[in-house]
Amino acid sequence: MSEAPQTSSFVQAAEFFLISCPGPALAQRGLRLATFQPVKGIPGLVTPESSAPGRQAPPKKYFRSMVDVAAKLHLRPEYLSDSALKRGWSYSRALRWIRFLHGMALRREGVAADSIAWRLAFADIAGWSRFTERLTGRTLGKLPRASLDYWAWKAVDDTFLGLSLIGLGKNMGNDNQAP
Repeated sequence: MSEAPQTSSFVQAAEFFLISCPGPALAQRGLRLATFQPVKGIPGLVTPESSAPGRQAPPKKYFRSMVDVAAKLHLRPEYLSDSALKRGWSYSRALRWIRFLHGMALRREGVAADSIAWRLAFADIAGWSRFTERLTGRTLGKLPRASLDYWAWKAVDDTFLGLSLIGLGKNMGNDNQAP
């Protein structure tokens, strides 16, 4: 009898995505902030003070856009966008994949779709569903129950290797859609 293959934790899968980013350093720092922000239900992303018994941490805004990340880094959003485009990738697309990876990590932990939508700052489950379909080409119900490693590879391919910015990629045209 063979054992099921081991899958990475969210942190390991996310690190793979982050180290694949071609830079610059400030853009990478912003992606790191968005990736490792506290998200209730994802092991490794809950701050100790928010999980302490009897103590309720104040809710924090979910970083989902360049405006959110740029404000935290005290930069203009255009800097993040332009510096990424100069290196052949889209900052907005990277942030969408980070949000999706958070969703897949929550799904792996058994969190219901409506709770995932709420935790990731969607107005409702329909918004989470449309977001997923635009990003992956599949509805929530048709997504494979794949490992976080699989989704991290997909994110790297689509964001940094997919060639969508020069018109050769399969996702050409999807990059300008709102999350």
